[in-house]
Amino acid sequence: MFIIKLYLTKEIYKTITATILLFLSIITFFSFLDDLNLINIDVTIIKLLYIHILEIPSILYEIIPIGVLIGTTLSIAKLTRNNEILILKTSGISTIKLFIVICIIIIPIALSTIILSELIIPITEIKHKEEKIKIRKQNNKYNIHNNYWFKEETTKNIIRYINIRNISTKNLVNYIYIYEFNSNLQIQKIIFAEKAHILTKNILLENVTANIITPPNNLEQKNDCQHNKYIIKEAYDKLIIETSLTPEIIIANVIKPEHASINSLLKYIQYMKKNKMHTERQSIALWKKITNTINLFIMISIATHISFLQYRKNDYKLKILIRIIMGIIILIIHQITINIGILNRISTWIIVLTPSFIFFIISIYLLILKEKKI
Repeated sequence: MFIIKLYLTKEIYKTITATILLFLSIITFFSFLDDLNLINIDVTIIKLLYIHILEIPSILYEIIPIGVLIGTTLSIAKLTRNNEILILKTSGISTIKLFIVICIIIIPIALSTIILSELIIPITEIKHKEEKIKIRKQNNKYNIHNNYWFKEETTKNIIRYINIRNISTKNLVNYIYIYEFNSNLQIQKIIFAEKAHILTKNILLENVTANIITPPNNLEQKNDCQHNKYIIKEAYDKLIIETSLTPEIIIANVIKPEHASINSLLKYIQYMKKNKMHTERQSIALWKKITNTINLFIMISIATHISFLQYRKNDYKLKILIRIIMGIIILIIHQITINIGILNRISTWIIVLTPSFIFFIISIYLLILKEKKI
């Protein structure tokens, strides 16, 4: 059995790797061509290549399910054509056992998607986004401001809006503006700092300028045109402010929810709920990370159906193509179902998990049904 697993692993991984590399090459090539017009004196072709290298982990994460579908399908088709599947069945390995063996073989790929999603993509996506903005600013083609906004309510009934212009690392930001409003939404304070360190439950501001606004008390003061006398200016070398902002929340805000880690998403969702903001997109991204692994095994179950086909039949190649198209359609239906669920305000975990589980159960049921008919 060990030799069989080793042989299947070699065949399946060889085809999956070739498929993923092919898709990755095509997507990266056309993406690179699309950005060639950005090259100038400041932006070299090497820098542009570096930006597209940073994008590779995100592309990989998206194409792995399709790569597994096509790679596994073609591998099983090859084994069927060489009568190797027939030999396996004769030696006592049923289609269900074959499916389980392939699932075990694919586990390293499933683990690699988790590593990509949780460790690599959050880092590369931030760098990719920052580098892309720098290039576009240098070309002066877009009036882009690298702004990140956060909202929070303090224990003193103060509503605070935080605007960060530049993020160096998840713990260090530059050019930060803090706007504080009272419960009546009257502005009380505007704080600017050249640099800020995001600490646990605190922000350490450096080179700080604070404008404290004292609102007029009566109608005569409100009509007074000399507004400057109601503003008190203060300067600090350093200033510490209590906040619910954390490095994980900053990362989750900077990159797309789909590219943030589960830990960052969970903290960001908690932060958004606390500040009465909508969390649908983040919640969907969180659950999709779980279903992405399930989708790999759905793709394998679809590919395993190829083992029932007879190579000598005229429509053999057509049926292989149909299986691949079916897998792609399932991924598309999954996305459409999510969008429909959002519009109808259906619970997030239901709209994300239900299609995956339904497709998986149907596919396994059909495998068992065909096995019994043989």
